[in-house]
Amino acid sequence: MPRWGWSCVWVALCGLAALAPAGCQNQTSALARLPDTMAQFIAYEPLIGTDDPGNVPEYESIVATQEPRRVLNQGKMEYWDATLEEILRIALANIAVIRDRAQFLSPSNLLLANPDATPSGFDPAIQESGGPNSYRGVETAQADFDPVLTLSTIWSDNALIQNNTFLSGGLQAGSELDENNAAFIAQASKTLTTGGQLTLSQTWDYNQNNAPNRLYTSVYVGALTAAYRQPLWAGSGVDFTSIAGPLSRNIPGGPLNQGLEIARLNTRISTIDFENRTMTLLKNVTDAWWDLAFAYEAYESEVQARDAAKQIWDQIKSRVDNGLERASVADEAQSRANYLERCVQTSDALTVLYQREAQLRRLIGLNVNDGFLIRPADGLRAQEATPDWQQTLAEALTHRIELRRQKTVIENVTIQLRAARSLANPQVDFISSYNINGFGDNLFNINNRGPYPGAYGTLFAGNQTGWNLGFQASMPLGFRAAKTQIRNLELRLAKARSVLAAQELEISHELANAYQQSDRWLANIELQEAKQEAARERAAAVAADYRTGRTSIDLLVRAEAALTEATVAYQKSQAEYRKALTELNYRAGRLLETLNITLADGISDARAYRATLARNLERVRGATPQALQIARENTAENTAEDTADGTIEQVSATQPASAGKKSPSRPFGPAAPEYSPFQLPPDDSTSADQPAATHPTTDADTEATSPD
Repeated sequence: MPRWGWSCVWVALCGLAALAPAGCQNQTSALARLPDTMAQFIAYEPLIGTDDPGNVPEYESIVATQEPRRVLNQGKMEYWDATLEEILRIALANIAVIRDRAQFLSPSNLLLANPDATPSGFDPAIQESGGPNSYRGVETAQADFDPVLTLSTIWSDNALIQNNTFLSGGLQAGSELDENNAAFIAQASKTLTTGGQLTLSQTWDYNQNNAPNRLYTSVYVGALTAAYRQPLWAGSGVDFTSIAGPLSRNIPGGPLNQGLEIARLNTRISTIDFENRTMTLLKNVTDAWWDLAFAYEAYESEVQARDAAKQIWDQIKSRVDNGLERASVADEAQSRANYLERCVQTSDALTVLYQREAQLRRLIGLNVNDGFLIRPADGLRAQEATPDWQQTLAEALTHRIELRRQKTVIENVTIQLRAARSLANPQVDFISSYNINGFGDNLFNINNRGPYPGAYGTLFAGNQTGWNLGFQASMPLGFRAAKTQIRNLELRLAKARSVLAAQELEISHELANAYQQSDRWLANIELQEAKQEAARERAAAVAADYRTGRTSIDLLVRAEAALTEATVAYQKSQAEYRKALTELNYRAGRLLETLNITLADGISDARAYRATLARNLERVRGATPQALQIARENTAENTAEDTADGTIEQVSATQPASAGKKSPSRPFGPAAPEYSPFQLPPDDSTSADQPAATHPTTDADTEATSPD
């Protein structure tokens, strides 16, 4: 390679070594910000040569399951007496993919129909590292300000017949001009947060030819240049750059959402969405938990009803077989049909139990059957809650995730509007540069020939310099695109604010419905308890009449069925009241708080929380705008006296009921009995959650059959 070639390569390598670290610093892997339990899945890379690249070893245990439990194949019955806290802990540990309870068995199940849209615990990290829907992440937005290194080296050779003696550099007309050229450029540029651009470049142009009228046959000409360009009007300043990104990278009329501030808001929205999906998952798990608890209670009641029907049938069949009085073939057939009907109901109840246990397993990320049958250790009996409406509504307006998300969207559009108004001005840029020129026969003064032997020596001497300074302005006449964009953002902002107001109204209606459902099932508990007691008395009376021959087998069967129906209805009321309380906490936005679960990105500013809660409490009490302003000022003064640790004083939205005191809306009925954990098959104990559904029998010597 010619000497000029090696010189250019050496300069290129030196420039790369000197400038490359500037572009690599502060680059942190996205995995460093992820929990360790999730990083193992993100860091997975398929082995080279593996036939199935989707065969992840960590997920192999998911499909290693026993066959599902069902009525005709129950398998080994071993119970897992779990608490709701344990189930929720498992659900949070398996939150890599968030499942929706309502989408199970649906053709529109996102997990199968559109996996990319499935909510996941990875979503906040995906957004921060780039975004799933072309929304820039924080790292991507920060990359706009990373230094950019550009290197270019081009060699050329040219031979050309000269036609003019005066323009050939001293060659005679008809002579051949042999020329070798090389151009080297090393440039480092960086965009500043003010929107300006700083560039440092070094250029060398090598030329060698056979023209006689030259100081050197071969020569290096170059310059070390520093240039700076700064917008002064449209798109200038840190504020615009943090919102829309550097003006030099924005397309005229394009979106203004490429800045670091917008990226942070997008990450916040993604985190809020994740919190919302997590809360929805926990609500679904809690509802499935109480549905499973009710399924156990309902199955126990059906088993007791089946055993009682078996006793009646056995006694009547014995009388018919022995030819005793008050026993006909019709009575035996009716009692047998009643027993078979109770067997069908018991089988259906067991199927429902298995299905709800499997649904709970699906939600929390467990396989179909691991050899244990989940059995709730928590009782259905819940303490009566009498929440204050205004306090709860104020907390809902403070805590609801949807409102926090919409307020973030409003902030997003508001700052974009501010950036758009900046573009409705002429673009005026300040331009400046300063360069030090170099000239020489060699780059590094190798042969020491002539007055300028080394180009770098001339460059470092700094005797040949140049500079330029000035302004550049441009503007579209009428600013039609900028004004249209401003109008669009103003309309979007107006819509976002209207949506926020509508959301607050919608939340108040949701909370009202939760209140109504809570009272409905609370009243239903007392009514169903009274109904169960009446059904029990009826069954006992009819059984006594049947033993004395004063009534028929038909009335006895009806009384037994009514008792079972009343018992199951009472148990359902207990479960639905539990779910209604969960719904109330969910609609009030405090479900995570009641479950003792805290997210890292939740509400952490004590002063902001207290101020917002106080303002919302004044709003729901019907305060005037003037009163709200006074309340805000008073809150600001009070929060200044808060403790230095910034802890938030617990504000309870539930007023505990006094001992023995009933709500005025309560219709009637005695207080529900104390609850103790129920026992289920194969245990033969009776649930203590409600008075036992004791079915009177016609023969005290007849023993109940054990549940299948």
